[in-house]
Amino acid sequence: MNSRILKETPLFSLLSEADQERIAERLTPQELAQGEHLFDIGDTSDALYIIQSGWVRLVSSGGDVLASLGAGSLIGETDLFRSRPRSTGAVAATQVALWRLSGDDLTQVILQTPSLGIALSRAFGGHIAQMDAYLVTRLQRAPGLSNATLDDLAALARFLEPVEAPSGQVLFRAGDQPEALYVIESGQVTLLPRKPGGETQSLREGQMFGEMALLTDKPHFYGAQAATDTLLWKLPREAFQDLIQQRPGLASVLSQGLRAPLSAEDQAAAASVLARMPLFAGLSEDTLATIAGRLLLLHVPAGESVFVQGARADAMYLVDSGEVELSREAGYRRETLARVGPGGFFGEMALITGRPRSTTAVATRPTNLWVLYRNEFEALVMRHPAIAEAVSRGVSERLTEAESSHAERHLRHVNLLQGLDSEALRDIAEHLHPMRYREKEIIYRQGDAPDFLCMIESGRVSLLAEENGVEAPVAVLDAGDSFGELAVLTGEPRAMTAQALTDVDAWLISPKDFNALADRYPVLALNLSRGLATRLRETSSQTLHALQVDRASRPAITSKEQGAPKAATESTAVPVAQVKPAPKPKAATRPATPRARQVRRQPRTSSRIAQIAAWFRSLSVGAKVRLAIVLLLLVWLLGVAAPAVLLNSVSYAHALISDVSGIANGSQDTAGPQATAVAMALVPTATYTPLPTDTPIPTDTPTATPTPTNTPTATPTPTPTDTPTPRPTRPRPKPTPTPKPQAAAAAISWDGRLNQLGVGLIHANVAPGQPYWRLIEARWTDEKESEGRHHIYVNVLDEAGHRIIGQPIKVFWRSGSVTGKTEDKSPTEYSYNFQMYAAGNSYNVSVEGLPSDVVTGMGLGDITRRTWKIHTCFYLTFQRAIR
Repeated sequence: MNSRILKETPLFSLLSEADQERIAERLTPQELAQGEHLFDIGDTSDALYIIQSGWVRLVSSGGDVLASLGAGSLIGETDLFRSRPRSTGAVAATQVALWRLSGDDLTQVILQTPSLGIALSRAFGGHIAQMDAYLVTRLQRAPGLSNATLDDLAALARFLEPVEAPSGQVLFRAGDQPEALYVIESGQVTLLPRKPGGETQSLREGQMFGEMALLTDKPHFYGAQAATDTLLWKLPREAFQDLIQQRPGLASVLSQGLRAPLSAEDQAAAASVLARMPLFAGLSEDTLATIAGRLLLLHVPAGESVFVQGARADAMYLVDSGEVELSREAGYRRETLARVGPGGFFGEMALITGRPRSTTAVATRPTNLWVLYRNEFEALVMRHPAIAEAVSRGVSERLTEAESSHAERHLRHVNLLQGLDSEALRDIAEHLHPMRYREKEIIYRQGDAPDFLCMIESGRVSLLAEENGVEAPVAVLDAGDSFGELAVLTGEPRAMTAQALTDVDAWLISPKDFNALADRYPVLALNLSRGLATRLRETSSQTLHALQVDRASRPAITSKEQGAPKAATESTAVPVAQVKPAPKPKAATRPATPRARQVRRQPRTSSRIAQIAAWFRSLSVGAKVRLAIVLLLLVWLLGVAAPAVLLNSVSYAHALISDVSGIANGSQDTAGPQATAVAMALVPTATYTPLPTDTPIPTDTPTATPTPTNTPTATPTPTPTDTPTPRPTRPRPKPTPTPKPQAAAAAISWDGRLNQLGVGLIHANVAPGQPYWRLIEARWTDEKESEGRHHIYVNVLDEAGHRIIGQPIKVFWRSGSVTGKTEDKSPTEYSYNFQMYAAGNSYNVSVEGLPSDVVTGMGLGDITRRTWKIHTCFYLTFQRAIR
């Protein structure tokens, strides 16, 4: 009886008799009295109903009748199949008899007989939720989805649609734009090669295809044709994109192990990138095309690692689209080294040298890479001698550069070498010897010959002084500090012992090399003097503290004890004569002679000497050592360092003045970095110019106006002098001072630390009612907050506060500029970033297209070390506004 009702119901009439019987066994009867509600809007959809007799009305939320259904009609199937709450209500218009099929029972039937669910899906015309459990088990067996989570698979299953493809039907051709991803339910599909005569590939039940084209958003690399009558599960392109947004982990799973050959267009683009690589410099176009033909396409989802630091190197990478961030772990810090965009490349040296990866590479957004794997590279080198020759030459040059750059990067943090340019650091690096000391290892002992000066790259070192077999700590040094310099300069044996408190990486330099370099680079002597002065101040402070503690611990001498002289052999007290009250002087008494006064002072002077001697004998061993160090440092500073620094500074200043003169005469390219810095400070810079005002006629002796340079800096404009020559025919007018650049307006969110950094703001010079780019926020992050980054980040907003994409941003400095555009990035990221490499007040930023506020004086360095290349960041937000 139940199966007969199913045959008369359109949805179930297309099922086989066996399938109808299976469903009929799960039907349960139900009756409703007139007016009784079967379900209401918003109820959970847990079953569908077949009316056996009577009438049921479907009603809207307002109570309107949408339809009246009689015997043989289905109720509630759409909401059940879509797994959504009831969208209508159902009320019995008469006495009603129903057959009920629960969603759980239907799911169980489909799990036992998947073909029933597929047939039901085709009859319904789309995906039914009761197929999800079956599809999850089917997708788990698909090779590309075996690592996906159950939640991800369930989400994927909800988007799949059944598709029938008769034998011979072409699903897509090579070069077609991707429209869908497919999973084979039954039947067979043949993948056709792009080029005629290529090998075909046959896919069977459970396999997936079309995913690579969807992930990379590139045309299909092959065609697909049904080899037999085939049933497929189809995931349309739009559903795929929505799914990846909701489930980014799926993109990671789908991309694992996926590689594809490059199209002809991509191969040509890759060859042009290879031609720019130093490793392949000089190779012919044919050879470059051969290499490009071996590249494979790889997709890396946002946030996924390409490789990690320390991993085995097996490939080099060219960036087709997206962006990859290269970073390095240094202790507990992560330092961002670079961001590689389209047309860039990375990983080539580790591939060739076989060394483990020295960096970690992570995709900051969905990224397509062109990859050359080691086995392909080695085959190319064997077959093409020109490649082997170019690679050998490139490796030699790159290794030399890498070693030089590596040494320079590490030496930047040594205090003794601050202020030196890259060329000087490379020169000094050739005279340094790296050394590693383990925890508690003795670096040198007190009394050893002074055969090297030591600069700490990482770790901590303790300096100890020894007297009578007792060691006393004098100082603890950290990364960037130097030690052993005093013994090196004086040639005397080591005055202290140096011991590693932790594992220590250090750079050693011999006295001979250091003296030669100090003559060549006077700043070394200046840095050494500063370091010794700092050490002297710290040691003096420690000694003074010890002296105060010693005095406080000694008992006071009472007047009674003063009156009882002790034996002269005691070293803890000095004989003091008993003092009697002096008689009142008479008016006629003559003053004492100088000789008499001198006689009376002699006992007091000898008394002081005796007191000092007694105090010194009473000091502890550590206090005596610290006092001796203070005296030695003082002697060295006055007798050795000061004259040498003075002589070197005079010659250095003379050379610097010459360089500055050269810059003033237009020969800036030949000046050194120090001279350039001084010249930048001396040459007047452009300032904000206000709208014209009614200015009184100037006198005959106006102050000369400095010529503006190309780099505006927010510095006060020189004010005209107040000494004009008076004219007898009219009163002397006062010159109108040039307004200074305005400070950040109250409405601007301005980080107060920017003022300490010397960062300024020049407001756009526009008339009222005119549009312009207005700075609304500027902030700065220090070295710790920046976490290794060293960028200027910029957002540009419209009047409503929405991001503007594609807006040109200009970053300019004294010798050049660069213009980039804002990009469509995630809301947590700024839409434009510029990587800084210069320290101090080097960079200025404005927005193109309209008059713009200009933020000036940004660069590496912090508040106390403005000219050091310390990684910090600036964050700027501009908004289009009307003056």
